[in-house]
Amino acid sequence: MYIFIKYEYLARGGDPGEELYEIKANENTTLQEVKEELNKSFLYGELEPQQYEIYTGGEQYQRSEPGADYYTYTEPQLLSEDTKTLKEYDLKDGELLHLKAKLKILLYVPCCRFNTVYFYTHNTLEDIQKEAAKIYNNSGGVARQPKQISASYGLQELEEHDQLSTYNIYNYSTIRTCL
Repeated sequence: MYIFIKYEYLARGGDPGEELYEIKANENTTLQEVKEELNKSFLYGELEPQQYEIYTGGEQYQRSEPGADYYTYTEPQLLSEDTKTLKEYDLKDGELLHLKAKLKILLYVPCCRFNTVYFYTHNTLEDIQKEAAKIYNNSGGVARQPKQISASYGLQELEEHDQLSTYNIYNYSTIRTCL
């Protein structure tokens, strides 16, 4: 049996990209084995297993009936248990899965130096502030509220509702925070 994994991403220039991987498996193959094969054959260690998630669904299909065309959408479902087999997930031969990767970001927090955190490209300043506040508060210093923290990428101050993709932030970028 073959399964296909679609990986959509933003390239360094902010341009959307897409790759399709084909993995040979059997119904008793676990999700962990699929991830290991994906890392070995396609990702070459570029993404760590905790840096991505695999989903089924999330596709829009066109259906036709006499006199009418309409679209149906299947809601994406996270395949979260690495020990489950493809049969337990009810995956069929030729099934299309989606890989959603998180960016591995170096978050500079003055009290604690650099911290490795993971964010999606659709995350915003609010998500960064929450993560930085956790780091501040776990450092044993004065407790900080997320709204007290500002963040910047390069020379740009991150704005409240902008996504990380707005700033062309990519894997291994450094985001600096301050009070």
